[in-house]
Amino acid sequence: MRADAESAPLLRQRTNNNNAKGPEGLWNTGRPFGGIVDDYKRRLPHWGSDFTDAFTRKTISSTLFMFFATFASTVSLGELAKHLTKDRVGVTEYLAQQATCGITHALLAGQPLAVLRPTGPITVFVQMLNDYANDLSIDFYPWFAWVGIFVGVWLLATAVFDGSRYIRLLTRFLHDLYATFVCTIYIEDGVSRVIGLFTETRTIEGHTVSSDAQVLESLFQLVLFFLVVLVALAFNHTTSTKLFTPQAREFLTDYALFIAVAVAIATSYAPSILDSLNDLHNTTLERIELPSTFGPTCQCYNATDFTCTTAEAECDTAQGPREWFVGHKLLDVAGLHIFYAFLMSIPIFALFFIDQNLSCLLTQTPCRGLAKGAYYHSGMFFIGIFNVIFPLFGMPFVTASLPHSPQFARALSTINADGSVGKVYENRVAPTIMFAAQGLPLLFPHLLEVVPEGVISGTLTFVGLAGILSHNQFVERCVMCFSNSADWPVDRDYSGVKPSTLRWFTFIQFMCWFLFWVFKEVPYIGIAFPIVIVLVVPFRNQVLPKYFSAEDLDKLDSVDKELENVLKAPLDTFASGVN
Repeated sequence: MRADAESAPLLRQRTNNNNAKGPEGLWNTGRPFGGIVDDYKRRLPHWGSDFTDAFTRKTISSTLFMFFATFASTVSLGELAKHLTKDRVGVTEYLAQQATCGITHALLAGQPLAVLRPTGPITVFVQMLNDYANDLSIDFYPWFAWVGIFVGVWLLATAVFDGSRYIRLLTRFLHDLYATFVCTIYIEDGVSRVIGLFTETRTIEGHTVSSDAQVLESLFQLVLFFLVVLVALAFNHTTSTKLFTPQAREFLTDYALFIAVAVAIATSYAPSILDSLNDLHNTTLERIELPSTFGPTCQCYNATDFTCTTAEAECDTAQGPREWFVGHKLLDVAGLHIFYAFLMSIPIFALFFIDQNLSCLLTQTPCRGLAKGAYYHSGMFFIGIFNVIFPLFGMPFVTASLPHSPQFARALSTINADGSVGKVYENRVAPTIMFAAQGLPLLFPHLLEVVPEGVISGTLTFVGLAGILSHNQFVERCVMCFSNSADWPVDRDYSGVKPSTLRWFTFIQFMCWFLFWVFKEVPYIGIAFPIVIVLVVPFRNQVLPKYFSAEDLDKLDSVDKELENVLKAPLDTFASGVN
């Protein structure tokens, strides 16, 4: 990225009626629903162009890119949730919730390019809440719904009272750190998924697959994994090379992931491979398995001990699928357990506040080139509603997703020869089609049962790598710490900092990232890991200035002077009338 783009303000500035500068969309309006109303007053003039701007091939390429990027991880996370919750929540709930929430948000929210979905950390929460329900010997579904109600109320209050303005307390220190944390979750999910193929026991028609056959199949899945990752990464960076024509480079970049997935699927049907698996080893290549009919994952619900199973052979004749709507069971939950649900909602809300706002901020930063304004409160309002309603149907939580949201904006952009953004075809049609496509496999499961497991794992890993390699200063400085300082770039904001200071600052940032992972993996107390993320804010703003000079922090945290003045100003100085 160019130096001027890299130092561009993270928050779009705007002058209000009191002639005080403030980040667009993040003022304190001083009255309930003021920020939400402000969002829509600014967005309404663009409503027509939100649909007419979709008449471009970028709509097709971005839809395909984001479909594969999100579908793969959603299926993977849904299957993981199914395993971790013992069939209580699975792929059906994940896809149905993502499609419904995504379409609604794309059509009605202020910023349609924020990609709403159940993320990796959300799956961690679902697992932990399931474990707590088991330990408390209570029905998971109504208790989970109570947690969702409290989370949703927190989020709605944030939207109504302009709470998103506090995102201005977060500097690039946490922006890059949290983006790296989320991206490494996707990489870990993809890598562990493909490695797990070597150790899991497979059965075909009731017969256990031999160890030799499983090793052969897993090796081929590994080949498909690397094929997706390497081809997608290579094509994704075509615009930074001198190969082919500019039009061809842009085409390959736009369709990088689609091409990689198509090549891998075609390779998986190579006759020689299939013959070897079928004839010599009596096995087949493991591919995506979706429910044959639309229905809850829990097809056999035991109302006595609240357990689930999808195996029909294990079902009692008196048992059937769990009910979709569990709202009528809310009052069956004891008061003490409702209080526990309230406590559980606090760290989940803390994570969603950061996840939702950072996703919107990094999607709408001026270097992304969006021309229709910045919006935060309306998106927060919608995820508040979604997180109240969908857990009532046994579906997971939802929030805007990193790195998908900023990647969607880039996929809709034309890129100039110098790497800067040309035009962004910001529209509502692309996300609407993409989210609608997420729900199609629930109605036509055979459409995507051609995709091998290795392709899913490769897609997850590519999404994480693409996010980390997307001009992340923290990652860049981590690499620099292992190289000669004489070879460091000289055109960065932090180029004038002493090597020892840069290495020490980067080490502290790395330890914060490490702590995120440690707390995420600790049983039971791991649900509080968002609190650790939130604590980074006062650590950066109050502790680091005692050990680093203001000049060094200015360079290492690399925000421009205009934004720095905004971040240091009192949060209530930007009260204004709604324009």
